[in-house]
Amino acid sequence: MRKYKNYEEALCYIGRLPFEQSESNMKRYGKTLIHHVPDGTTLHLKGLYGTCTFISQANSEEFLPVFANNPQELRAFLEHIIKVEPFFSQGVYDMLLVLRLQDWAHEQDPERNKVLQGAALSLLRRDNTVFDKALVLCQMHNFKDGVLYLYEKGKLYQQIMHYHMQNEEYSKVVEACSQRYGDQEVCLWEQALGYFARKEENCKAYISQVLQYIDQNNLMPPLLVVQTLAHNSTATPSVIKDYLINKLQRETQQIEDDERKIRQYREETAHLRTEIQELRSSA
Repeated sequence: MRKYKNYEEALCYIGRLPFEQSESNMKRYGKTLIHHVPDGTTLHLKGLYGTCTFISQANSEEFLPVFANNPQELRAFLEHIIKVEPFFSQGVYDMLLVLRLQDWAHEQDPERNKVLQGAALSLLRRDNTVFDKALVLCQMHNFKDGVLYLYEKGKLYQQIMHYHMQNEEYSKVVEACSQRYGDQEVCLWEQALGYFARKEENCKAYISQVLQYIDQNNLMPPLLVVQTLAHNSTATPSVIKDYLINKLQRETQQIEDDERKIRQYREETAHLRTEIQELRSSA
């Protein structure tokens, strides 16, 4: 092959060989063929793993070095492998995840970027995902959706909160507590309140929103709320005042409701006693 440099003819010859011989020759000459006949070589390698069901998991990974400096062909080969091999190797998964993340990171077209985002997430949802390794790759490529998905999958709700806080996504902080994870970890509300209390800019609206939910669901003792807000350099006294007034009003209303029920129960009890006494004394 090196003497005559007829790469296409060599590829055709290898393609006619039995599987074991064809595989062996591709491992030996694959780098040269992929350089000169990239499409045909990739197609042949995909064919090796399209018709044979007895291939071991290690075999497909052994061909990855063949695609050095040929990311497009490598991507096509890996996409084929995950379709035809039910249990492909970890090396195949890791390499494909890197390529999908790179594609997403460099895509400028919004619609295409969204498609690539979905492709990367679908790979993260597979059982092959190794949490720590996948998380590092998503962080390296600034793949926010992947990072948050892995945190949620690992039930690392405080890490999700911390992520939104680092990026100063105030509405996401509140949303994470009120709509997603606050019921599972009540401490997230204290974390959110403390975060807004430490911010330099005026976060009065967010503080009020968090306080309202805490008050309605009785998630924090009033003393702890006041202590948390006391560290806030920008929160006006009206924020604490409004919270305490609302808290006292709710408790007062609750006391009045309890007293009303007590009176009602007493009246009903007295009425029942009267009826019982009448039944005992009547014929």
